[in-house]
Amino acid sequence: MDPASTSSAFSIEPQVPGEVKVRGNQLTFTPTERLARSTEYRVTLRADAASASGLKLQGDLSFKFITAGFLEVASTQPVHGATDVSADSTLTIAFNRLVVPLTGFAAQAALPQPLVITHTVEGKGQWVSTSLYRFSQSLSLITI
Repeated sequence: MDPASTSSAFSIEPQVPGEVKVRGNQLTFTPTERLARSTEYRVTLRADAASASGLKLQGDLSFKFITAGFLEVASTQPVHGATDVSADSTLTIAFNRLVVPLTGFAAQAALPQPLVITHTVEGKGQWVSTSLYRFSQSLSLITI
């Protein structure tokens, strides 16, 4: 690719400051600021980008992507504000994206425990998946 025409044909919306490098047939964009969370970006390479021999693209090329948002609790069981919940209920928290790596149950001790329980509760928690955590008074109550 011709570095001058290819670099000038590159754009990202919303605009992000950064550096465009063209080496051979590879274009690399390195932002100098963090991308915004939970934002859709559209990357375009206009048709006036040319090869080293002067051949132009047949048309504009573009793609879009969405950056990850903040970590959030997607749902809980029992649901927030539930009443008459059994004192020995299992608490289940589902997050909107992965929190921990996929591991075996033997490696659970090294993983973070995401709950803050304001009353004294005897029990144990475990990650059932990378984004699902369960807390129970007895691990035997947890079925997988």
